[in-house]
Amino acid sequence: MDVLVSLKPETVIAQQETVLLLSPVDSKTNNNMLDLEPVHTKDIHLIIVSEDLSYFAHEHPEKHEKQYKSNFSFPFAGKFLLYLDIKPHNGSPVVIRKTVGVDGQKRQAQSYQRNVLSSSAGDVTAELDMNDLSAMKVKITQGRTVVPVVSARTPHGTSGRVAATLGIYY
Repeated sequence: MDVLVSLKPETVIAQQETVLLLSPVDSKTNNNMLDLEPVHTKDIHLIIVSEDLSYFAHEHPEKHEKQYKSNFSFPFAGKFLLYLDIKPHNGSPVVIRKTVGVDGQKRQAQSYQRNVLSSSAGDVTAELDMNDLSAMKVKITQGRTVVPVVSARTPHGTSGRVAATLGIYY
C-alpha cells in the first residue's frame, strides 16, 4: 500500500499555500484506490515535520472526490517529512513516510541551549530531559498531578505523541 502525493503548485515555495492531494492506493493491484476507516474520527492524520525536527504540524486532510486534500503553507525552505497515518478498510493501521522539498527563504538551523526542554498547553506541561541522551526522560503534569507517560493521552486519544503535540521535539 502507498499514498500518492500530488502538489499544486508542483514547486513548493515557503510561506505560500500549497494544495496537497493524497491518494491512498493498493500498490499490489495497479494502484486501485483504498477505502479508509476513520481512526480517532479522521481518515488520515498527516504529520508534517521539518528535517531538523524544529517544526511540527498535525493536519487532517478532507475527502475531496476520490482523493484527500489539505491546504498547507510550509513555514520555511528545506526538506519536510510527511507521515501519513492511515487504516485501510478491514486492514491494519500503517504510517507511510514521504518527503517534500520546499524552495524559498531558508532558516538557520535551530539548536537548543538547554538539556531540559519544557512546553505547556493549558494546564498540561511536558518536559523532555536530555541530560543523558541514552535515557531521555519525559515528564508530564496536569495541574499539580504527574501523569504517567504510559497512560498519557492527547485530545485525539493517541499516546506517545504528547511531547510532540506540545511542541517538544527530539
